[in-house]
Amino acid sequence: MMSTNEKKLQEILEKLIDGEKGFKQAANNIKRPVLKNFFHNKALEKAGFINELKLALQAKGIDIDVEGSNTASVHRAWMDIKIMLSSDTKDAMLSEASTGEKAAVKDYKDVLDNQHLDLQVRTLLERQKKTIKNGIFKIEELEDFME
Repeated sequence: MMSTNEKKLQEILEKLIDGEKGFKQAANNIKRPVLKNFFHNKALEKAGFINELKLALQAKGIDIDVEGSNTASVHRAWMDIKIMLSSDTKDAMLSEASTGEKAAVKDYKDVLDNQHLDLQVRTLLERQKKTIKNGIFKIEELEDFME
């Protein structure tokens, strides 16, 4: 049976996988090179986070195998519909990216609030959370730049 920490870490992994898939989808659906490159790099970032976290957990004897969540699959399908109906695809995609990253920061904070988290895993999560927060600022800059 998984501990509460392990369940929360599994949820983080699921959301990282969801984020990676979402950013790949965005990169494939956008024409503007600046945004295509940004979304592609965010997908690579998420893939790196997944690998780092899985390795850190495996080093602690925790083997979590996840593929992403069903909720995110539905959300990506909704994004496709929203993008098709939107007159401004770039704004819709940047808005969705910002929403997703803000939710990720909250998820990381929830896990990091647990005082029984291993120091190595805590340090890793803190660094990843900081990178995600910086990414939110980049999204906001892109939104301003693309206007």
